[in-house]
Amino acid sequence: MTELQQGITFPRRMGNILTGERPARKFRVGLLPLVLLHIGLALLMNTVPQIATVHGLLIWGLGMWWAISRKPEGVAYVGAYMVGAEVLWRMTSSDPALPWEFGKYGTIALFVVALFRMRGTRIPLLPLLFILLLVPSMLITLTYYEPQIARDRIVFNLLGHFALAFGAWFFSNLTLTESQLRNLFIALILPISSLATLVLYTILTRTGPIVWQARSSFATSGGFGPNQVSSTLGLGLMVVWIMLMYFRFERVEQLVMAALGGWFFVHCLLTFSRGGIATAAVGAAAATLHTLADQKRRMQVIFLLVVSLFLINEVALPRLNELTGGTLSERFSDTSLTGRETVAQTDLDIFREHPVWGLGVGRTTDYRRQVLGLDISLTHTEYTRMLAEHGIMGIAALALLILMGWINYSREEHHISDRGIVLAAMVWAAVFVAHSALRLVAPSFLFAFAFTRFAHEQEGVRESRVALSRPIPAPGKATPPDERALA
Repeated sequence: MTELQQGITFPRRMGNILTGERPARKFRVGLLPLVLLHIGLALLMNTVPQIATVHGLLIWGLGMWWAISRKPEGVAYVGAYMVGAEVLWRMTSSDPALPWEFGKYGTIALFVVALFRMRGTRIPLLPLLFILLLVPSMLITLTYYEPQIARDRIVFNLLGHFALAFGAWFFSNLTLTESQLRNLFIALILPISSLATLVLYTILTRTGPIVWQARSSFATSGGFGPNQVSSTLGLGLMVVWIMLMYFRFERVEQLVMAALGGWFFVHCLLTFSRGGIATAAVGAAAATLHTLADQKRRMQVIFLLVVSLFLINEVALPRLNELTGGTLSERFSDTSLTGRETVAQTDLDIFREHPVWGLGVGRTTDYRRQVLGLDISLTHTEYTRMLAEHGIMGIAALALLILMGWINYSREEHHISDRGIVLAAMVWAAVFVAHSALRLVAPSFLFAFAFTRFAHEQEGVRESRVALSRPIPAPGKATPPDERALA
């Protein structure tokens, strides 16, 4: 039996009659009980919405405790959990509700406190330059609108950018072992299983039949925005795929992970929102190509690919297409951009008119309506919004993102598998902001996560269980530095 188990490990101390110290004794909670717990939690949230509010505050409070206690890996776990739970909280929290941007505000606060408490932190220059390049456009907005309106426009459009920068500073000071990386991934997918539960529950308890149409469906998205639900489920699908490729599991955990992946895949499709499945596919493909180049994992990945493609093409898609009366294939064969191209084109037109400093943060919607006479929605493509509202500074900020991505990907100490994970995270974020801007904290977190360094066990020593936290030291005894580094 190996040291770590897929799940969460709660360490304690017990007496040692020979040395007088109290060595660690670990109580393990497997992955299946944790998933079942989150299924039940989703049903409770749906019945008593205040539970969602309390849940969000408790999770954030745990992260803040870890930040103050100098446990940066715990802060990373909570950040990942908040990424997976953001849409769930938006769907269920009320009376009182969590702030709409709780995910962004919460992760920024955790990262800032953790950075102040960590020893020997360094602040990378490029994320700081990225934020500074956005300041001129913010000043334009502050001079154009009343203070409250200006604040709202800046928060809506740029809070995700600040989450990215503070996340980059935090993760650039963090090194994760293989078991800690698994912990982070598990923390991310657990609340997504709650989201999938809520979506399934609303479908099963629906009073009337679902009218299948070749467009995004609120009825199969838990009554919430299909784009955000689909994107979160797609993120969970990509992370499950990466875990099945990169990590070794016991048989039960393999089945649980495979079941979660299939569950996320089905519901991601049934939202009829194409962004989630497309983003997941591109990110998973980036990781898969790197894994195929790793001789130790190649056969495992080929087996996964063959089995998955067979189940998708011969089982899942035909059944789902039959269930939806053929509208599923109609929807996903549709290549139209549902008006996003029109919004992006107006962004480019605005950039040509205001190429230097841009129009100002959040001004493009008003400009379209008042000057161009177009009553169209907010920008969904972050790249064109950056050009329209930030001008040349926006181009420079985007160039910095590309440079930061390349530096993180090409880091010398990265194994080929590390590069696959880093690239998958960045690609997922890049594709997401192309169709959904920075509506969620997820793309900011994933791009920032790419700054992480990975520590590998010695050759031939592979952990196959997951530990959430380090052993608790005996009363009055500080944790040794080497133990803290591996926590």
